[in-house]
Amino acid sequence: MHDQIALLDWFDANVGAPRHTVATGQSMGAGIATQLAERHPQRFAGVATMCGAYDTHATFNSGLDVLFAIRTLLAPDQDIDLVHPDDPTGGARALTDAIQQALTTKHGQARLALAAALSNVTGWYSAHEPRPTDPVEQIHNQAEWLQYAYTLGYGPPGRLDLERRAGGNPSSNVGVDYRRQLTRSAQTSQVEQAYRTAGLNLRADLDRLAAAPRIAADPVAVDYMHHIAVPQGRTPVPVITMHTLGDGGAPPHQERWYAEQVRRAGNPDMLRQLYVNRGGHCSFSAAEEIAMLRTLFTRIHTGRWPDTSPRTLNETARGLGDPYQLVLDLGRTFTDAPMPPAFTRYAPPRPLRPSRLPPT
Repeated sequence: MHDQIALLDWFDANVGAPRHTVATGQSMGAGIATQLAERHPQRFAGVATMCGAYDTHATFNSGLDVLFAIRTLLAPDQDIDLVHPDDPTGGARALTDAIQQALTTKHGQARLALAAALSNVTGWYSAHEPRPTDPVEQIHNQAEWLQYAYTLGYGPPGRLDLERRAGGNPSSNVGVDYRRQLTRSAQTSQVEQAYRTAGLNLRADLDRLAAAPRIAADPVAVDYMHHIAVPQGRTPVPVITMHTLGDGGAPPHQERWYAEQVRRAGNPDMLRQLYVNRGGHCSFSAAEEIAMLRTLFTRIHTGRWPDTSPRTLNETARGLGDPYQLVLDLGRTFTDAPMPPAFTRYAPPRPLRPSRLPPT
């Protein structure tokens, strides 16, 4: 946030004052973009975010929940540091091995489904393939999210720089009731089905999670995260967001959380949220991004939002032509493929571990 304001200062001094400046960000960058406008409203005309992980503190707390379940249920005899890691590479390897081994048995698959449910991790990984309908295939897709986004991103390797900057570990699961978390998850029925198929006792595994020693956060690190990584939801300028339904790395419940913060601290009429019916993280075409940006600039120029129905947005994106329809499959193949515009209506599930509760 400091560097981007410094860049705007340099631009003003060396190029000239821009007519309009829009803050954009993807993934955790979405939280940065929204906070730039919250803290410096005079510098920005609007905000556009994609695949947003706005509540970064909650993201790492949920990541801890997922990995805590994997370690407890799938690697109970291994000494894996989930926070303050002495051997982050070895810890990530042990977690990955546990995930891969779990996929070979029905018992392991059921426990992977339970771990994934603690962060609403979807069973849709590929941007180029349709949403899986087979329960086992869904769990295999969830395992890919767990292996790459969670084990690496929110696990021991991903925590090194965060803990260094924050002055300690900001994540905790002290007092978390995983039985209650499962009942609130969007994947509850999938977990129950997987346990029935495996002939496994779900209550017994939830008891194991309840009895496992918990991990406490360092207060100074929690304060750091709340200061730099949890937007307030103020909307001094128009904000437009876009999210894929199948995003398991930054689950779309983040959009619901952000909208709740806007209702608490901002103006809901300044916010428009768009959804794309596709798997993967940040898997948008240039056409979909342009349609989103055109919508925002219409709001900036006229003071009114244009039609944001899926039909209108899809027509706009489709009209841009073939070169703009390519979508990158970031997770599985890292290749581009043409995909039709896929704006849709969607109501995201509730977040399971929000840093700030919604208004009552």
